[in-house]
Formats: sequence, C-alpha cells, structure tokens
Amino acid sequence: MKWMNTAGIFTVILLAGCSSNMDRAFYEGFKSQNEAYKTPDERAMNPSPSYDAYNKERDKLKQTDPSSE
Repeated sequence: MKWMNTAGIFTVILLAGCSSNMDRAFYEGFKSQNEAYKTPDERAMNPSPSYDAYNKERDKLKQTDPSSE
C-alpha cells in the first residue's frame, strides 16, 4: 500500500513538471505544422517567431490592452 502512495506522488510530481512547458509545446507543434505547409522560399522570407518572441509580444499587448483579460 505504501508503494502505491509513493507511485502516486511521483506521478503527480512528474505531470506537474511536464505541464510547465505545455504552452511552449503546443506553440512549437502548431509552428512546425504550419512550417510544413510553407514553401522553402516562404520559410526563408517569413520565418515564424520563436515561442519566446511570441510570448514577449503577447505580454506587451496584454499590458497595453486592458480589455484582453
């Protein structure tokens, strides 16, 4: 019975660690999917922003637009 409690706690900790980058994982997945449909010229001329650049721009827009909350 004690091993079940330990396994449950370990599972919760493991899942909590994975969820901290869930937004980044979704963004990178959608970005990869969209990049697959672009031609090489489109990828070279219009590269998709990284997650950090996207998140920085999103935070800036949230600060300037109070109706976004």
